[in-house]
Amino acid sequence: MQFCPHDGTLLHVNVDFGGTAAQEVRFACPVCPYIHVPRRKRASVVPTTKKRIDDVMGGAESWSNVDTTEAQCPACNHREAFFMQIQIRCVACHHRWSD
Repeated sequence: MQFCPHDGTLLHVNVDFGGTAAQEVRFACPVCPYIHVPRRKRASVVPTTKKRIDDVMGGAESWSNVDTTEAQCPACNHREAFFMQIQIRCVACHHRWSD
């Protein structure tokens, strides 16, 4: 991001095709007539992290008072599963599937 040195406004990216195949990229202030033409390319890599997803079912404690049924888990072949009206989850490995 580039900011105008005169008023601090975020500069907009403008591409001037100029009627030829060559393009000129420049940054222009939308408030004042300031224009910045970069002389060299700049790039920066910003590492990202995945957001921790909340368990919408309430976590491991929400499964402590639910019913169980005989059902074979497709992930580990355990033969008992918790159940709610929303999903099936294996008792041993917590793999989820729909039936």
